[in-house]
Amino acid sequence: MWSPDPAADPESASNEASEPFELILAADVEAPRAARESVRRWLTGQVGAVVRNDVLLVVSELVTNSVLHGGAASGDVIHVRLRAWNGRLHLAVEDAGRNGDVALRPASPGLAGGLGLNIVDRLTLRWGVSRRRGTRVWAEMARSAA
Repeated sequence: MWSPDPAADPESASNEASEPFELILAADVEAPRAARESVRRWLTGQVGAVVRNDVLLVVSELVTNSVLHGGAASGDVIHVRLRAWNGRLHLAVEDAGRNGDVALRPASPGLAGGLGLNIVDRLTLRWGVSRRRGTRVWAEMARSAA
């Protein structure tokens, strides 16, 4: 479920959290694969296969959106952050872009792409966007399968 409230951003939470994961990637076509590989290693032993696969898909979608729509200039980077907190996983993907809509799109016959945020919406408990310093799309997911 999308959350329009920037204060709902899990990065704003003050409760104790697990050791965080942070990755800085070049904003290029290799970023989604690199993010998946690194996040997979960090998740090992923390979550089951179903949750791991869902988290990897969400991270991949968000990083791909950042690469495709972030308006990255040469040398720009993407930040990927995750942490386990209060039985949930919090993740965020941030880039320097400040333009463009970050919104769900209605599915329609013949639409070949552009539905990544619909996947994010379906797999997460909540998600949202903050534009304090560039664009930060964050999501919260259950740490165990329902």
